[in-house]
Amino acid sequence: MPLVTACVPTYNSARFILATLESLEAQDYPNLEVMISDDASSDNTLEICRGFTEKLDQFSLVQQAHNLGWINNVNALLACARGEYVFILPHDDLIRPTYVSSLIQVLEANQDAILAFSDTKISFTDVGPVGRPPVIATYMELDGIKGYLERARRAASYQLDLIDRRWPNVLTLAFRGIFRASAIGEIGGLHRNIAGEIGADWAWLFHLALRGEFVRVPRVLAEKCKRTGSLSNTWRYSVFQRLGEWLGCVVVVRRSNLQMWDKLRIQWILIGNAAKTLLKSSKRYIHAL
Repeated sequence: MPLVTACVPTYNSARFILATLESLEAQDYPNLEVMISDDASSDNTLEICRGFTEKLDQFSLVQQAHNLGWINNVNALLACARGEYVFILPHDDLIRPTYVSSLIQVLEANQDAILAFSDTKISFTDVGPVGRPPVIATYMELDGIKGYLERARRAASYQLDLIDRRWPNVLTLAFRGIFRASAIGEIGGLHRNIAGEIGADWAWLFHLALRGEFVRVPRVLAEKCKRTGSLSNTWRYSVFQRLGEWLGCVVVVRRSNLQMWDKLRIQWILIGNAAKTLLKSSKRYIHAL
């Protein structure tokens, strides 16, 4: 069985990190290593994580001397991952016991697949009205699409999907998937854009989509827990932030190893979707006035 590395970036997550680590401990896949990087937390996150690393050999812990930020903390983990396959588990998310084994089975069976992901349960832990029921998110647009130009066209629709209220069934669900570590050597880690860290996962997934197939496992194997104060919950999609996300993907295309003509075609797709997004955003803003 190939080695799989779980990368867990943590920061001030003492309230919920224990459940995340326990979901990793409960995995039925035997060849799994768990790497935790604490980003200079000011609560007792580090002590909780250290308790796991001391009792379980497959868990290891790195303490950052100063706060790196979400992107740099993730990249520090990716740079040290030893597994043939890797996944990033946010510090407040959960996975089912068969998560790793189910996704690895799919990846081993399809050598053209670069990433496998499952359906996701989204729980509103302390966000919104009390008792708000969870939502099952399912993203099918890239499942089994073999042509990279078609994958690029579909992946480029992320912002439009948000504008058209297709959330939560959007591309970034695949960020909670398992990918081939060889992809890191090809595309590198996550990158900031002019708007900061927002949308870095979209550009990164967009780059992966240019490299290989995405495969969906039609079962709920992951759970995203939305909480007050969590990073993604603080993001507000202004026009400037949408522009930053879009430019992040344009940079990805320029960095890719595609032929110039294909780069131009994909950039044209991005430009078209960006224009549609800005137009729809403006119409909604004017309507709200």
